[in-house]
Amino acid sequence: RGYVDFIAVGPAARGRGIGRVLLAAADRWARERHRARGLTLTVRADRMQARALYLSMGFVQVRSGIGLRRLSGDAGHRQPA
Repeated sequence: RGYVDFIAVGPAARGRGIGRVLLAAADRWARERHRARGLTLTVRADRMQARALYLSMGFVQVRSGIGLRRLSGDAGHRQPA
C-alpha cells in the first residue's frame, strides 16, 4: 500500500476539486510506480470536509485514535501546551 503523509489545499482554493485531483494523482503514481494496491492516509477528526472527500473517493475508516508527537525538548521535561 501507498501512504499519503500530507495533503492540503489552501482555504481560498477549497471546494474546487483540487484535493480530489491531488489524491487521484498520488493513487495513480503509487500504483504505476510502486505497484501499490491502494492508499492509506490519516485525517484529523475535525476535518469534516476532507473526510467527506476521502469517503467519496472510496476510502473507508479502518480505525480512529490519537497520535502523539513530541516536537522538541528533552524527553524528561514537560513541554508547554
